[in-house]
Amino acid sequence: KLSFFIVGEIADWYPDLVDGIRDEGHEICYHTHTHAYLREPGMIALELEKSRGFLSRYKVKGFQAPAIIFHKEDYRLLAGSGIEYSASVYSAASPYEVDGVLEIPVSTRPRRPGPIPVEYPARMSFGMLMRELPFGSSLLLKVFGWRKISSCIREVERQNVFDEFKGL
Repeated sequence: KLSFFIVGEIADWYPDLVDGIRDEGHEICYHTHTHAYLREPGMIALELEKSRGFLSRYKVKGFQAPAIIFHKEDYRLLAGSGIEYSASVYSAASPYEVDGVLEIPVSTRPRRPGPIPVEYPARMSFGMLMRELPFGSSLLLKVFGWRKISSCIREVERQNVFDEFKGL
């Protein structure tokens, strides 16, 4: 089954659609209420408030910030709303916890050996693209094509980076 990151307004407008996705056994996740770019710390609070009904109705556990723009200090607000995991940074790092929320980074492939610190917010920029290729981004699938992205996925699979997180 799949995880669908849904904007809360979509559930307001088309509840039968979202109910159907859930009823087929898929996970309903959160992508803010209005698809707001969270440019400043604390902006998520209003989105979460608008989505209280959505979060409760679908027992939402997962979150992804629009454009992968998220601030480290806002994880506590996610945790307070029942969110258990997020995919809101770009990184080659293994999943890690921030204020009670498991961050599962959007996968990247470093261009050089060695660790790359996680940035908050983790905007896709020219500098970031020079350090690492965010192959987990759907935008890069369109830019580089499925062959390049598939080769990045196979490389990560060979490294067995995520074995400890299977079955989450």
